[in-house]
Amino acid sequence: MSLITPLNGKLKLTFVKANDLPRKQLIGKQDPYVRVHFGDKKVKSKVANNGDKNPEWGDQVSINCNDFGERMIKFIVKNDNFGRDDEIAILRMPIYALLSHQGEEREYPLFKTTKNKKRAGRITLKADLEGKGGLPANDTESVWGIQEATFGNDDVLINVKGYLDLRASVGNGNIVFKSDEPLSKFFGFDPLDAHNKVLKIKYAKGGVVNQIEVGENHSTTKLEFERKTSDVTNKMGNLSMASAQEVKRQPAPQPVLAPQPVVAPQPVAVAPAAQNPYGGQPVPVQPVQVYGQQPAYGQQPQVRTYGQQPMYAGQNPGFVAPPVRTRVQLVVPMGMGPGQQFAFMHNGKQYTATVPQGMFSGQRFQVQV
Repeated sequence: MSLITPLNGKLKLTFVKANDLPRKQLIGKQDPYVRVHFGDKKVKSKVANNGDKNPEWGDQVSINCNDFGERMIKFIVKNDNFGRDDEIAILRMPIYALLSHQGEEREYPLFKTTKNKKRAGRITLKADLEGKGGLPANDTESVWGIQEATFGNDDVLINVKGYLDLRASVGNGNIVFKSDEPLSKFFGFDPLDAHNKVLKIKYAKGGVVNQIEVGENHSTTKLEFERKTSDVTNKMGNLSMASAQEVKRQPAPQPVLAPQPVVAPQPVAVAPAAQNPYGGQPVPVQPVQVYGQQPAYGQQPQVRTYGQQPMYAGQNPGFVAPPVRTRVQLVVPMGMGPGQQFAFMHNGKQYTATVPQGMFSGQRFQVQV
């Protein structure tokens, strides 16, 4: 079942300007224009006479789309010249990069070739679709608490919030990113060939807002979302009725058990040395093991509370024992790495922990609370 539907309607492209174009003309100023290749459809902008390296067009063209399934669009900046028009720069990216920001003027990188290695300036574009199709809608409230989701990098960024929300509905609240499936294959498009990209997700679960990043190539990562409503079919958006019937009904949510209260060990009073059978040495205390709930990722990490015996009192009968210190042992949640933060509950309170350097999913570490 495809979650991306063909475009139907009128696609309007606005060519605003370009900056820092390389020079292809040896004498005089070059006259740039933009040619667009979108599947078998081809259109072009007007010529910016003497625009040279920083042309301004302010021009708009339209492309009629009728059940049009092409996903990649190519922009070629050329120099209007006698005879053959020289190619100045090029950009190839998914049409969804433009449709994710409809009505906005956004700047994109230009390259010398489609290999996207050597940069050749920047171009400012705007797009509007008078119709429907493409990625599932992003402007409705998420069924699964997904607040933000983007795929790409600083140059080309695509909003995939609606796509992931629908994918979670199909998976009964679960999305699995397999290690042998790059993100570009998972989504069915590559924001920018030959460049690093990352999926960033911000979602709410158990009253806690979580953030996670998944790279283009990654280890197997499973995300479990918390459902906000029983109505899944209202999120089908662009799916046909036949496709919507393939979505499994979500079973009734199970009640979430509150974490058991953590009982901190009581400090041991220190007797004067004359009455201390251990000769003034601290009395060893065994760790008290409890279990808490980690709402950030729905796991049940081990939490151990360690009681610390008061310092050696010596011969001072008036010694006052310091407060008991508590250390909690946690397990790094799946998909997280050094420097990332997550929330956990301890003794009825919520804390935030940062994954230490060199620690990864499944490894244990301690924090003091």
